[in-house]
Amino acid sequence: MEFLEKIINTTRQVSKKEFEKYVLVSLAVVCLLMGGVTYFIYSTSNGLVKDIKQLQKLAKKSARLVDDFELMQKEEEKIRKILNKHKGFNLGSFFEKFCKDQGVKPEPNWSPTSESLNPQFEEVSLAATFKGQATENLVKMLEAIDKNEILYVKELRIRKEKDKTITFDISLATQRSK
Repeated sequence: MEFLEKIINTTRQVSKKEFEKYVLVSLAVVCLLMGGVTYFIYSTSNGLVKDIKQLQKLAKKSARLVDDFELMQKEEEKIRKILNKHKGFNLGSFFEKFCKDQGVKPEPNWSPTSESLNPQFEEVSLAATFKGQATENLVKMLEAIDKNEILYVKELRIRKEKDKTITFDISLATQRSK
């Protein structure tokens, strides 16, 4: 109460022009303070909105990574089941028997090679060239390879020869546990 009385007494002693001056200065200070507070709130909220958008992007990226990881886990489990089903599979001996069954003879410079895919698996591949073949032989071979779940065609290159035959280079591959 005493504080209000002091203010009232001070305003009665001040002339009308000085009173208007004090009121204008007070209003200006209040406006500046309100503007400063508004700017502070705006800039802080703007920064937070940017952070939220960045977090949303990261959350989507994380969700995609989790989905990819789950897909990789399923694929790895599928590969493990196939490998357990075909324990002791040897690509070299399979290829010899396969060529004999198909009635084709590859060029003599083929041999299996292996390459590490990751800490659990390695890829065993075999590249061979078949010269003077009919397209029908290639189709039969591809159908037979497609039926074998542990084997896949890694690469196939076909060239037409002058005598209406084809020469094809085929790379077969499989995977095995380390």
